[in-house]
Amino acid sequence: MHKLVHAWGFDRLEGPEQASFGVIVLELVTRAIAGCSNRPDDKLRLVPHVMANFDTVAQSGYESDQVGKNNIDDIEWLTRFLYEIGSLREERILGEFVLSERKRLLGEEHIATIRAMNNLAIMLGRQGNLSEAAQMQSEVLKKRRRILGEEHPDTLNTINSFATILADQGHLSMTAQMQREALEKRRRILGEEHPDTLNTMNNFAVTLAHQGHLSKAAQMQREVLEKRRRVLGEEHPGTLDTMNNFAITLTTQGHLSKAAQIQREVYEKSRRILGEEHPDTIHVMASLAISLEVQGRLLDAAQIGRKVLEKSRRVYGEEHRVTIDAMSSLALTLAEQGYLSDAAQIGREVLEKCRRVYGEEHPDTIEEMINYALMVGSQGHLTEAISLLEIALMKMREICGDEHPRVKRIMGHLAWFVDRSSREGLANAEK
Repeated sequence: MHKLVHAWGFDRLEGPEQASFGVIVLELVTRAIAGCSNRPDDKLRLVPHVMANFDTVAQSGYESDQVGKNNIDDIEWLTRFLYEIGSLREERILGEFVLSERKRLLGEEHIATIRAMNNLAIMLGRQGNLSEAAQMQSEVLKKRRRILGEEHPDTLNTINSFATILADQGHLSMTAQMQREALEKRRRILGEEHPDTLNTMNNFAVTLAHQGHLSKAAQMQREVLEKRRRVLGEEHPGTLDTMNNFAITLTTQGHLSKAAQIQREVYEKSRRILGEEHPDTIHVMASLAISLEVQGRLLDAAQIGRKVLEKSRRVYGEEHRVTIDAMSSLALTLAEQGYLSDAAQIGREVLEKCRRVYGEEHPDTIEEMINYALMVGSQGHLTEAISLLEIALMKMREICGDEHPRVKRIMGHLAWFVDRSSREGLANAEK
């Protein structure tokens, strides 16, 4: 619907007429989306029309009380469309409206209201509002357990999505426990090859990799990938997500050539199917940049890393975890290229953002503390590097235990800098 038509509606029509007009257009918009081609650019062109029509319905419809259940169902459907094309800010605006209207029309404990709350919590998690998302998911889980029961599919969905948010907060042990529970129940209730079972397996494998159980993670990801290819198809977003996760695990295991090959394939498919600025495409680009950096292809890694950072800032904003990760990866690549001053400047900014967004005890904050310590240590600031690594070692031991690979890696870095500091101290004393 052209903007001039919307302007005419607001200028010439009264509130009730505007609401009726908006509801009719809402139906036209949903039909246009349903009939739209699969090309990302064609879908993105519909977003301004979706939001303009939503403004009409939300404002005039609410005032005249003409927004009914069917209209809310349509707007809830539009949130899924906005998610699929990566319009996260717009998705949240509609999601908040749907929850507010569900509460008004149906009450706090209606199944549809709880579903809207669950969906909004997932949206908040995707946008990096982890504390608010976790609080909302906890409330949804309590209600679904009480109303639907422990083994209802919706309850298991909430366990799975809540575990994802906890993982982003760094609570890996609790995440693994919840995912193991959801996986066991979904296998028994839905079967081994149900999409929901495969989704939980995919998430659980990522958690295992983050915990350092790389062999178990890779084995599970191979199984999920084989089943998703068969059940969903080669180019389904779920299949591409598992391919990318598997490639990340392979990179961590040192299988660099195979990982880069998979990531390049995923990137080309994501770009073609989802578009350049879809969150999934940005995620794959970021993984590819890391893989190239590990392979030593630093110029290519830096080039892609800058694109990822630019797109992340535009799509997510400055303090979203995707943007922070992109900054961190670029800083590491610059450090590898020898641009230590530039790398340390970005690394300091990343560490400050992690402390502000995640908190001091989050594993990502600790990792960025390690990265920044290595950068300043390489510049010769040994005392600062040692101090940061000692703090990081203490915090990581509390989270992972003494035998975790991350703890041992910090100990290795710390021993090297302490030795270097001692040797420089002896050399200065001799002078």
